[in-house]
Amino acid sequence: MIKVRRLTYTYPYTEFPVLKDIDLDINDGEFVLVEGRSGAGKSTLLYCLNGIIPHLYGGKLTGEINVNGLDPTVLTVSRVASTAGIVFQNPDLQIFMPTVREDIVFGCKNAGLPESTVSVRVHEALIRMGLVPFADKPADELSNGQKQRLAIAGVYALAPDIFLFDESTTDLDEKGKKEFLIILERLKSEGATVIISEHEPGYLEHLIDKKISLKDGVIFPGEVEILPAEMPRHPPVFSSGTAVRIKNVSFGYRRRQEIFTGLNLDFRKGEFTAVVGDNGSGKTTLFKLILGILRAGKGEIELEGAVRYTLDDICGKAGFLFQNPDEQLFAATVEDEIAFGPRQLGVQCDTEVYLEAYGMIQYRGVHPSQLSCGERQRVAFISILAMCPEIIILDEPTTGLDRANWVRLMDTAAALNSQGKTVIFSSHNMNVVEMYARRVIRLEAGRVVSDEIRA
Repeated sequence: MIKVRRLTYTYPYTEFPVLKDIDLDINDGEFVLVEGRSGAGKSTLLYCLNGIIPHLYGGKLTGEINVNGLDPTVLTVSRVASTAGIVFQNPDLQIFMPTVREDIVFGCKNAGLPESTVSVRVHEALIRMGLVPFADKPADELSNGQKQRLAIAGVYALAPDIFLFDESTTDLDEKGKKEFLIILERLKSEGATVIISEHEPGYLEHLIDKKISLKDGVIFPGEVEILPAEMPRHPPVFSSGTAVRIKNVSFGYRRRQEIFTGLNLDFRKGEFTAVVGDNGSGKTTLFKLILGILRAGKGEIELEGAVRYTLDDICGKAGFLFQNPDEQLFAATVEDEIAFGPRQLGVQCDTEVYLEAYGMIQYRGVHPSQLSCGERQRVAFISILAMCPEIIILDEPTTGLDRANWVRLMDTAAALNSQGKTVIFSSHNMNVVEMYARRVIRLEAGRVVSDEIRA
């Protein structure tokens, strides 16, 4: 049983509360959906139930929280975790052991489970999340989607009474989502309490017992606004010349079989291209090779006519939105983050215009770490646009965004494409691919298995 009374919380160094006078009752065994726009307070609520807030974040919390008889504001996070386990939106926050198996084992042993139980739990978690082939692989060499599976497996193996899932499917391919859904169905059938925040909850409808709709930090009495699934397509842009040319490229990470072997691929100027494929198929690696973040073992990559270039050489010519926005945010405030790139390039930038256009004006002086994941994604995207690149590469750009905000982001990309900019993006959300991409390249284990031009 979870009881929350008059819960109000304000992050450190911020003026306004993220949660305001929240009253909430969740019964044992209920499956609860927490919905709301990016920044509504969904993640913050889950962190309060687990004790992460206030213990790890600080800030000001008032009100009462009771989680199965425990007060997470008083007890340590590790003590509460055995009762209420959480899977973060960003899997890197909870993966720290060298291999996949060791990471799952660690949580179980830390909880004091006997060796025989640990062995069974770990094996079942590996099977449930399709991680058996990766059991002894280095965790830091997994794709983001595979890391997401590992984070889910780690909490599943602990078998807490309450499962908290914070946008846990954003980086999963279709197979991963189906495996996750099987876990959710099993948890419900076994009587576990499940609380999940999700921007695309359609696949959960048959499981949901209760919905909590958050808007501006308060429980909203109605349904959260959902935009139609089908949006008008943007007109195609005719390409001329080559933006990126990949010739006979081979690449592999340390201790791993090569991901790409003799890859040949061109991206024409002015194209709007989606690169799709399962977790681990090579999408992010491809983007990092194009940008010079990674170096090909063999072959040649040409970008805007340059062959031997560094990341510094193409700064301002090509912009990259990382799958995890935290990998590229470092300034002290949102405004500084947007202004940093143009300042380094000697380019004039009116940050006010960007802040206003993307609904971030109230966050101008806020540290990016205090924003929700979706808001941080928007800040990272704006900081790229402010440098006016000719090539825009977006790695899972809709991660953490509600429908209204990913439509806004992708509409912006489409508008830039209509001006002649080259846009390349990856996505597991096939609605996004269908609505925006004029060309779709599918990767499978580092190979191009299809390359489709759409009218």
